[in-house]
Formats: sequence, structure tokens, C-alpha cells
Amino acid sequence: MSDYSPFTDHLRVAETTYAKQPRHQYISPYCFVDWPDEGSTKSAVSVYLVSGFMNIPKLYVHPLDSPLGKITLVTLGDRLVSVDFDDCHARMLKLLEARFGAVDLHKSPDPNHVYCDRLQSYFSGDLSALNGVSTDPGGTSFQQQVWSYLQTIPPGQTVTYKDIAQGILNPRAAQAVGRANALDPILFFLPCHRVMGSNQSYVGYSGGIERKAWLIQHEKQYEQRSLF
Repeated sequence: MSDYSPFTDHLRVAETTYAKQPRHQYISPYCFVDWPDEGSTKSAVSVYLVSGFMNIPKLYVHPLDSPLGKITLVTLGDRLVSVDFDDCHARMLKLLEARFGAVDLHKSPDPNHVYCDRLQSYFSGDLSALNGVSTDPGGTSFQQQVWSYLQTIPPGQTVTYKDIAQGILNPRAAQAVGRANALDPILFFLPCHRVMGSNQSYVGYSGGIERKAWLIQHEKQYEQRSLF
């Protein structure tokens, strides 16, 4: 995976349309370009970088193969900020940009990162491997309440949106819980797959219903083994 930056296309715009633009131009929600005066030796691109690029968080991408397909883990420093399936890359990027405004993704220099090891152990049957992992999902205070509650659901067990609403002492918020659950940015570690519809149906999982069913069955299988 090569390095990725959402600024690539904007820089191309700056390079190709410089002569046609007014002195000030709004490029994106996170960058305003102050174009140089006519005859100035300062380039538009350098102004663009000073205006927007320097404050972009540098995120590291950690790829992982799993029984359910390729997974991407994203860290900021030593904090885990995103986990999603590779085929849900657009969703992952949308959530990251909604939080940070812009992101600068880089390949991790550490292929055996601790979070990858934990998740690999989980898939190998150690359901406790994800316990106690510190996550940094961002979100509103309500979303954080919901996502924190997810971590209290034991592996192999499921709850409903209504159960969570009651658990966070907001019994009328079942629908809002469903929306927060759908925006879970750190799959597995914040186990939104353990949440079912009111009739115990497999609903509301960004990775797909088949993956949700596999995860619940995986957990039930190894949880039963641990009892003997």
C-alpha cells in the first residue's frame, strides 16, 4: 500500500488552475489558499502546504490477514483510532476525515504491531486477547457512552439496542444507539457485532451480515470450549 494523502488532488488543482483563480480561493473544508500577488516569487503550492498540510495528523496503517478477509488497523501515535475491513475502506476514510478533517496515511514500519497481535490471537481463539485494550474512537459524548458499553458485552453473548439504551440510563434512545453503533470506528475492539435487532435478527453491521454471524459463532464456539 503506497502512502496516501487527500491533498494530492487539491495540489493538482492548484498547479493546473493557478493562472485562472482569484487571489483567495476556498479549496476544501480544511484548507484556504492565499494566492500570491502577481509578480510574487512565492509559489501557490508552498502557500497551500503552509495553510493546510502542517496540522494534518500522521496516521499509520497496519494491514492484517484474517479468516474474514483483509483488515486495516490505524494508529495515531500509540493510540488505536480505527479498525475496518479493507473492502470498507471508503467508510473508514469517511469516519477518519469526519473526525480529523484531513488525514495523512502511511504504511506502518512495524508489521507485528501489538494491536495486530491481539487481533490475530482473537481469531485464533483467545477471546480475552481484546480485553483491556485502550482505544481512541473520538465521537460525541453519547457515542462514547454507547461504544464503551460495547466493551462490557462478554464474547459469545448478544444484546439489543434497547438493552444498551437501558444500560446507559437513556431508555428512549434505542434508535440513537443504533445510529451510534453503525458509526463504530474500531471494529472487534469495540464489538458492535454483538448487538442484535429487537427480534434477535442479524442487523446493522458494516462488514456485512455473514461476517457478523461468523464472529458470533466464533465466539460461542471458543467460549463453550473454555467451560470444559
